[in-house]
Amino acid sequence: MSKSKIITLRVSDDELSELRKRADAQGVSMSDLLKHSALANDGLSTLDKQRIYTHLNIIKDSAQQIVRDYEDVHSSRIIKEADDLWQSLN
Repeated sequence: MSKSKIITLRVSDDELSELRKRADAQGVSMSDLLKHSALANDGLSTLDKQRIYTHLNIIKDSAQQIVRDYEDVHSSRIIKEADDLWQSLN
């Protein structure tokens, strides 16, 4: 898809500073940050969902390790809750 259109956006100095910080923190350009945020269907950008998915998998892996090592039944609930949360975001 050809990207040939330019839009103009007015922001204050503080807003510009905040946008730059957020783009830098996420490792994306300001253009990508604004596009992903504006086009997010449910208020979460694709980048947000990728980060959430990564963290949920870390939580699930830790809970699965606890279940394996200690046979802890409560950790199984954490795994289910993480799966349910991910489903609610999709």
